Amino acid sequence: MNVDLEKLYQLLPAIYRVKDSELVDNHQDLPPLKALFSILSEELDMIEENLDQLYDDQFIETCSEWAIPYIGDLIGFQPLAPIHDPKFTSRSEVANTIGYRRRKGTLSILEQLARDVTNWDANVVEYFRLLATTQYLNHLRPNNISVPNLKNWEQLEYVNSPFDTIPRTADLRNINSKRGKYNIPNIGIFLWRIQAFSRTDASAFQVDGARYTFHPLGIDTALYNFPETETSVTELAAPNHTPVAFKRRLLKEHLNAHYGRGKDIFIRIGSNRDIHKNEICIGNLSNWDDATLSPPANRVVIDPELGRIMFGADFITALSSNHVNVWYNYGSLEKMGGGEYDRASGFSDFEIIYTVSKDVGLGNFLNIQDAINEAQAQPNNAIIEVLDNHSYEENLQIQLQTGQTIELRSADGMCAVLKFLTDFTIEGEALSEVIINGFIMDGNNMVIQNNTNLERLSITHCTYLPKASSNKIILGSPIQLKINNAIVAGINTFENASIHIENSIVDVLNKEEKAISALEGQRAILQVKNTTILGEVDVKSISLVENCIFISLVTVQLLQTGCIRYSYLPFNSITPRKYHCYPKTSEEIKTVVPDFMSTIYGNPAYFQLNVWCKNEFLKGADDASEIGVYHNLFQPQKESNLQIRIQEYLRFGMEAGVFYAS
Repeated sequence: MNVDLEKLYQLLPAIYRVKDSELVDNHQDLPPLKALFSILSEELDMIEENLDQLYDDQFIETCSEWAIPYIGDLIGFQPLAPIHDPKFTSRSEVANTIGYRRRKGTLSILEQLARDVTNWDANVVEYFRLLATTQYLNHLRPNNISVPNLKNWEQLEYVNSPFDTIPRTADLRNINSKRGKYNIPNIGIFLWRIQAFSRTDASAFQVDGARYTFHPLGIDTALYNFPETETSVTELAAPNHTPVAFKRRLLKEHLNAHYGRGKDIFIRIGSNRDIHKNEICIGNLSNWDDATLSPPANRVVIDPELGRIMFGADFITALSSNHVNVWYNYGSLEKMGGGEYDRASGFSDFEIIYTVSKDVGLGNFLNIQDAINEAQAQPNNAIIEVLDNHSYEENLQIQLQTGQTIELRSADGMCAVLKFLTDFTIEGEALSEVIINGFIMDGNNMVIQNNTNLERLSITHCTYLPKASSNKIILGSPIQLKINNAIVAGINTFENASIHIENSIVDVLNKEEKAISALEGQRAILQVKNTTILGEVDVKSISLVENCIFISLVTVQLLQTGCIRYSYLPFNSITPRKYHCYPKTSEEIKTVVPDFMSTIYGNPAYFQLNVWCKNEFLKGADDASEIGVYHNLFQPQKESNLQIRIQEYLRFGMEAGVFYAS
């Protein structure tokens, strides 16, 4: 407490304090008057805290969130449409408004505004500078030549990208329609929705003796540049300031800037054999199954577009007895599916923590099952925390006691890999719970044993590699299954099991396969929000579905209860009442169809809606955001807010268009 009870109590005349002390009995901690003053001191604490906050609310740096619009109103700041995103705040924009207005009309301020409003990386292009025009002899532009120089390979690598510098003839279409660009008044604002996320000191996947992939499950995935920060407020974004996927030729020519310790890419064999830059070469490994293909003996070939590695013959001996660890960046639209991003806010705070690491001396255990055995042997709730990004190939089993909860998680800033050698079985007594947080998983099924009394299984911020035949979550009892910010394969249900899925992807690779299916005719109760599901869904009942995309047929047994709202599902689905769902009529079956950039796991645009999709998808949610797994990106609101804001800062006569670079 800020208000000291003793000091407050000493303000009383001594005679009252003496009388008060005489009234103490064995059942009281404090004498009556002092007990009253302890209550008063707590109230004074709250008043003092409120006064401090009222003072802080006068300054944009320290004010409460509710006070930001009022401070902005004092300087004529135009508020934007609200975004229900906990990460979004206009505090920095209000704080910098005066400085921004002094730079009004410059490209750098437009770029800064785009970042502030959308929280995405941005780049601004003046298209009048790229028009192929007749040269004016008093003001020659030697770099503005209509015919590109075919010897300038780097300029050609950026064709049709935000960094394209090849002049074009005039395009008179309106830039707001996102069709016309090259015209005198036009300015293009490019946004990168796909962000770069790091994986550090992680286990590479071994395909065979000399071939590896950066992705720990052997998936082809592009390597990304992690954006650098501009050195001054007037500097415009260049490729190294944005999260772009590496191209082979560009990485080869700029290898010094991107390969090495503390940089975008690094490879190590064992604990101390670093692969140095002079041992690296960049190549195309798309045909690496060809037996005649082999790199130079003393070289390591990296294909950044596929995320593949091939070692020369000189490294085979070292590889036979050591693991390979890699440092790289991958692209993703959202903090979902396991990663090194911050997840600490969702962690349990149990006192008992067992740590696991393959690095000797770092954790209490070298493998996960030993930690599970230790945790489940005692009746208290416990955490099993993996402290590294390595791959763990184990037979996992969990058996919980009554009322016991175990959280199996990767440490904050880590994302370990679990490879189940056999089915991962889970069972427990009444009121027990298992929480799995922050892993990439593969191998076999996750099975809730028959007749178990386990109450709940929670899977959050995990990837359970999408497959058609295995990697299923099999419910053998009527438990509660909660999936949040995760990517999972199919789910086999049990009678009256409760399944709650939010901000996730359920993918069985084929829309004819069962994504959520009845196990021996036993169906579950489903609740889904902000989710995309590829595969058929067969459940007993639906409590609520909102802002979702069901690519395949949905069949619900009980139609009297529940509601599906603001979602897409096939027209012939058998469901309870629908509200603002698509397609609305049989005529819309062929016209209102979701169009995804990719449905292949490992692609950065995995289940991202195409920008040319109909508004039923891009603005079809209950809050006018897009439906599906990326609802919480709030893309329509961010683009609308940006259009509002840039009009205030554009030079007179200029027009701006917003484009998505990724």
